[in-house]
Amino acid sequence: MRCEIVRGMLAWALVLALADCAVTSTPHVAPAPPLPPPAPQPPPPPMPVMHRAIQAHWIFSDGAACTATAATALLSLDIVASPSDIAISVRLSGHRGLPRNGTLIDFAGASGHWSVTAHGPSRHKATATEPMSEDAAGRVFVLLSGGIVHFGEPGDGLLTLRVPDGGAPARLWFECVRHDLQR
Repeated sequence: MRCEIVRGMLAWALVLALADCAVTSTPHVAPAPPLPPPAPQPPPPPMPVMHRAIQAHWIFSDGAACTATAATALLSLDIVASPSDIAISVRLSGHRGLPRNGTLIDFAGASGHWSVTAHGPSRHKATATEPMSEDAAGRVFVLLSGGIVHFGEPGDGLLTLRVPDGGAPARLWFECVRHDLQR
């Protein structure tokens, strides 16, 4: 009888062990599809090309038209005043050309700020022309007092011109412009 009790206990232990090892079925869940890779980020905008301002010097002349030039070896800013109009031109020497869709000429100095858009027949010269008026002559007068002239938009990589105060020669030359204004 003792054997039967031990056998009974072993049988129950076996039944319990097998019941514990029984495989329970759980529903099969398919894994989620992998996420697509993230879209590539656009490249950052290019940094504007910054140039140190090139120091110019003034050249004044009068005759049939009043002409002033802020000149450097690479770049010049020409002002031509006649009784009918005032033309402000930028001329570049070297391999780099001006933008084809117009060149912004932006002046800032202690006496004021102004901007004009110049267009040109070539990649190395662009001109903004406007009728002779007190406003146009005033822009020239402000330019003669000195400041910084930026050409083009910041990303164009064009040079920057530092224009000195023209002093007494500029004031004498401006008398020519004033004479044309009064005609």
